[in-house]
Amino acid sequence: MKQESKIPKTDRLIGLSAMIISLLTLIIFIYQTHLIRQQARLSVEPRLQFSTDKLNNYPFKTFRQILINKGLGPAIIYDPKIIYQNKNYDLDFAKFTKDKFPESYVLCYTIQTYRLGEGHYMLPKDTVVLFRYTVQLERDPECSEYLNFDTKTEDPRWDIELTYSSIYKDVKWRLNLSDNTPIVVK
Repeated sequence: MKQESKIPKTDRLIGLSAMIISLLTLIIFIYQTHLIRQQARLSVEPRLQFSTDKLNNYPFKTFRQILINKGLGPAIIYDPKIIYQNKNYDLDFAKFTKDKFPESYVLCYTIQTYRLGEGHYMLPKDTVVLFRYTVQLERDPECSEYLNFDTKTEDPRWDIELTYSSIYKDVKWRLNLSDNTPIVVK
C-alpha cells in the first residue's frame, strides 16, 4: 500500500499565500497611516519665541518686546500673563503700565502696546509687538529707571509667560521670557 503524501494541494497553497500577503498588506497599511498622521501633526507644529529689540536712532532710543511664531502651524495661546514682583497680571501692557508705571506716558516719548488674550491665534510667521517705547536719548536713563529696567542689560525686570498648543491641542508648551525655550506641559 502506497502512502499518500501530505503536501497541501495547490489551491490551498495559493489561498494560504493570499491570506498571508493580505495580512502583511494590512500591517503595512496601518503603519503607513500612523506615519502619515505623525507627519500631519508635525507639519502644523508651532514654535513661539520672544525677541527683544533695542534700537538707537539719534535722537531717540526704541525698545520692543516681540512674540514670533517660527513654527509651521498656528499656535493657540492659553494663560498669557506678565509676572512682576511675584504677582501675575494679564498680558495687557497698556493696563499694566497704567497701573504700575502711570508716569511712563509722560517720561517716555511713545508707548505702543498689544493685548494678547486667552484663545488668541498666532499664524506661522506672525509677529506681535507686545510692548514698545521710544524715548529721547537724554531722557532714557530716567525712563529706564522708572520702568524698573536692569541698568546693566537694559532689560525689564518683569517676565512674560504663556502656554500654547497646536491646532490639534494634543501637546501644550509653556514659554517664558526669561528662558525663551518652550517646555512641554504634562
